[in-house]
Amino acid sequence: MRIKSYFVHNMEDALQRAKLELGEDAMLVNTRPMAAPEGGRPRLEVVFAITEPVAPPPRVAVVEPRPGQPWSQFRGDLSSLLDALERTPDPKALAAVSPAKAFLDQLHGRLMQADVPRELIEEVSEAARLRLEQEVLQGRPISTDGLVTLLPAVETASETEQARQRRIALVGPPGAGKTATIAKLGFWFCVTRRLNTLVVSTDSVRIGAADQLARLCRLMGIPFEHVASGASLSPTIQANSHRAVILIDTPGAADNDSETQSEIAAALNGVDPVERHAVVPAVLRLTDMNRRLDALERLCPSHLLFTRMDETSVFGPMWALARQRSLPLSWCSTGPCVPDDIEAADAMRLARVILKPSDEKLPLPPPRVSAAGASAS
Repeated sequence: MRIKSYFVHNMEDALQRAKLELGEDAMLVNTRPMAAPEGGRPRLEVVFAITEPVAPPPRVAVVEPRPGQPWSQFRGDLSSLLDALERTPDPKALAAVSPAKAFLDQLHGRLMQADVPRELIEEVSEAARLRLEQEVLQGRPISTDGLVTLLPAVETASETEQARQRRIALVGPPGAGKTATIAKLGFWFCVTRRLNTLVVSTDSVRIGAADQLARLCRLMGIPFEHVASGASLSPTIQANSHRAVILIDTPGAADNDSETQSEIAAALNGVDPVERHAVVPAVLRLTDMNRRLDALERLCPSHLLFTRMDETSVFGPMWALARQRSLPLSWCSTGPCVPDDIEAADAMRLARVILKPSDEKLPLPPPRVSAAGASAS
């Protein structure tokens, strides 16, 4: 006699499955209500039985050991078999039969469209698989907002950090948008948050760069100073130690301009403590972003600040760079307008624009026999 238990939500489902798996001769043996899991639906344990003909014992072929075959070889083969049985299943093989495959495919496709590296996609997909399977097995609809929560959040600058006295330097190559961003941050701190703020320019490389920033600060009512050399930066900072925020604009240093980078590093080393925000255009590919940061290694960036976000619709490299470098995001420059086009980095908002969710509910995949929670006793 063969006995099998089904753990289902209603009797009709149990009857259908018993007929499908055991046949029309299946007999109902017992029904027992089970305690409902927290937040879940109550279930039943329904037991069916079926009489099966007794099969004759299988014929066991007698295998004669080959002449000279050592028993150590047999033990080695047996050990290899046991190792194979205990080996952790391949995640890709599990994903192919997962009840949440439809959602995993959608998550994978969106990350690919966002230009997230394949190794990070695999990492996110495997972490999301178990959680999605639980949602599907419990019959819960999965919204696209739910997919957003599956993307690991990157670190952002905290509100408490933004409230203390700060010395902030923007570093990066020419054309990254440092000067315009400094002006936006000056307005952010001085006018919007009403903090005692000073903008300092150390850029004596580009012709007229300091004049442009001075003109912007004058129009917005923000105190401004220009230092002719990096050696003059530390005395200027000390003379303004009473200010809550000092923003430092540095010269653009190209990847191969080691002399300028050395001068910037020496100047910033005289200011302690100082936040060093690497300014990275969001339009770059991940390989180019990493190359830019590698070139800034001697400047020891402590934060990431992204510019030109209005010029791209692909934001996966931003998230991937923050994950790979373990650097917090500070601000995002969202356009060319001064002072409006800047905002504090938001990890959840970044995840949303990467996955591009909508308010529509995603359709549940067709029910699977193995996904209903039944098991043989």
